[in-house]
Amino acid sequence: INVPIGRARRLVQELSLTPSHNVLLVGAAFGWEAEALIGLGIPVTCMDSSSWIHAVKGTGEAGEIEAALDLAGVTSGHALRQSFLGKLVAGPRATETILEEDGLSRGSRQRIRNKGTFTHIVTSSVLPWLHDDEAVNLSDALRQINVASQIVHYVQFYKDAAAAKPEPAPFLNWKRIVGTEPVVDRLTDQAWYTTNSWPTLLPNDTFIGV
Repeated sequence: INVPIGRARRLVQELSLTPSHNVLLVGAAFGWEAEALIGLGIPVTCMDSSSWIHAVKGTGEAGEIEAALDLAGVTSGHALRQSFLGKLVAGPRATETILEEDGLSRGSRQRIRNKGTFTHIVTSSVLPWLHDDEAVNLSDALRQINVASQIVHYVQFYKDAAAAKPEPAPFLNWKRIVGTEPVVDRLTDQAWYTTNSWPTLLPNDTFIGV
């Protein structure tokens, strides 16, 4: 609960958001960050292209958590079990409408435009999962939704320890938000990795590091 609230407050602070702005949140998942922004008075529209998100967004989490606790041997009378279940928020995972769009096609962009005119289009931890050409394509596509929108990316900034540790392939696209110091060889060895700097790759966009 605290993470989406903290991220929402950071966005408001970094972008000087006010209720007069209108945000499109890309990669919104279940919309928890959007809920926090709306709670701060910022109008938000959510979109996510994940088929899994849309398959389970109307369901609750209680069953999965109960099953995980059973698997871990945390019995019904255990205080730890009651602590976990006591933090559950009843109802579906998503309470905000999540558009099933990716913005990459003309039709998708038009359906998004039909939802409003956006002053800010914010991707939430999306870029690190993309190759460089995919990131450029996404940025260009989002800008076509509304050429006047400020394109903003919430990204995990480059950390030597994290970038060097083993990850399942394909591993995250780690880049720096500030500076162009060297990065680990396993990144620069990739054919799709063209620069170690997000601002260099997307010079017209704004970046906020997680």
